[in-house]
Amino acid sequence: LTFPATVTTSAIGFASVTIVASDPGNPRGAVDGQLYQIGYYSGPPAASYLEGLVFVHVYDKFPAPAKPVYADVKPILDQYAQLYPYMKLMLDLSNIATIKSRAADILRTLQYPFDDPRYMPVTRDLSPSKSKVLVAWLKAGCP
Repeated sequence: LTFPATVTTSAIGFASVTIVASDPGNPRGAVDGQLYQIGYYSGPPAASYLEGLVFVHVYDKFPAPAKPVYADVKPILDQYAQLYPYMKLMLDLSNIATIKSRAADILRTLQYPFDDPRYMPVTRDLSPSKSKVLVAWLKAGCP
């Protein structure tokens, strides 16, 4: 991450900061991306205390195929099947037949806006590029 070392607020205490991220290079293996925390405070550093934290989730670079097939989405689905084994009770993400039978439900869930309460918390960890690949694959009939 890169960002300015100092930021000056407006007269009413607002500030805007641009944070630039680059591909973290898959440091967590099976888990997509990296989490960073940035602490902030007001006043001179020596006389200040930490006032808060900003958390940034930077996703790994993922080249999306134009026409995804099962081989493209299987690693994504398998990862979630392993990370969230309790999901198997409702939906076995490691079983292509189950996925195809519930494709419309999965597609609908993936397309809820991020701030919609129906948006699955599990998919909040899914990068936008991987989500787009899953949506394209599901819309194409799960080839």
